[in-house]
Amino acid sequence: MEAESAHQARDNDPIAAAAWHTLAQAREPSLPHRPWTNPWQTRSLPHTPWPKHPLAKAMADAQEAIAATHPMAQAMPGAQEAIAAAHAEKSQAKAALAESQRQSQDLKAEIEHQKKQINELVTERDVQRGIASAGSRQIEGLQTRFDRMESARRKARSALETERAKSGAREDALKTEKAQLASEKNKFVKDRRTFCSALGLIKRDVEDFESQFGEEDDGNVPPAPPRKRRRTAAGPTSAPA
Repeated sequence: MEAESAHQARDNDPIAAAAWHTLAQAREPSLPHRPWTNPWQTRSLPHTPWPKHPLAKAMADAQEAIAATHPMAQAMPGAQEAIAAAHAEKSQAKAALAESQRQSQDLKAEIEHQKKQINELVTERDVQRGIASAGSRQIEGLQTRFDRMESARRKARSALETERAKSGAREDALKTEKAQLASEKNKFVKDRRTFCSALGLIKRDVEDFESQFGEEDDGNVPPAPPRKRRRTAAGPTSAPA
């Protein structure tokens, strides 16, 4: 009896019914929001804004907690770790590149130093034959290294020229395709204009036929003779007989 009297009191008071609905929604925050209808009333409640309820903050906190348990939110730590690892690899790559550049500079400095030594050995060739022979061997080794570096440079230049040629061919193909698209566009515009002109002629013919049939039904005015049509290269046109 007490439960029935409570239900009746809630049914008779729309504010109490709305508060009950807000409380039920706060207890189940995962359910989608939908307008509440009273099952004990035959008519629906008026569309009035819901009153503010003390559990509104609890509902917002529950929705934030649900959003935090979303798969994307769970995947964020892993993604952040992957990003950090990628940054670390990038830093390592930069360090390796800097080291390679430093080694290249050291090698160039060494080559210059060796060249200076070779020049000194050549100058003292008449005095120190043994030093000249050692300098010749060093020259041959340096020349071999220089030839290897020159060969690598030539290969890189050849590869660059090949890529440039391929890029030029791709640009030519793109230009050709662009020209074809422009031609097709112009053709489409021309066909559309022709179609619109023909459609206008058909509409005028239909209006003429309707007017002729209407005059024949009245019996007051004799039907007018049909107009002749002539066609040109730009499309069908109409001319009086």
